[in-house]
Amino acid sequence: MSGGAPDDEGLPELRLNDAEAELDVLLADLQAAVLTHPVAAQALYTALVAEGRRVAATPEGQQLRAGLAGSALARRWREAWEVGSLNALQPDADGPFPAEFGDLLFAAALSGRPFLGRAFGG
Repeated sequence: MSGGAPDDEGLPELRLNDAEAELDVLLADLQAAVLTHPVAAQALYTALVAEGRRVAATPEGQQLRAGLAGSALARRWREAWEVGSLNALQPDADGPFPAEFGDLLFAAALSGRPFLGRAFGG
């Protein structure tokens, strides 16, 4: 190669992702899944809570819980989960259907947010 720029053909292109945009997409997808499959979402959440409680009852789980108690990362994770799940899932649900789902669906429909189209095939 004489006198020109190096040949970049075939090299991967480096692109930086926008973390905020990716989080927005992830949260919207979680919201759509909760709205589309509320019974399955509640069942999964109930199972995760039960498993978490079983782990928390062990010495290792107690150490982990103590370590996470003051964690800013754990607090941000919980906030993201609550936003993503629309706070509709209950850890001690009385039945298979999220108790807050009717109110949630009504509020979501009034909001005009775009995840409703994805949740219901639009």
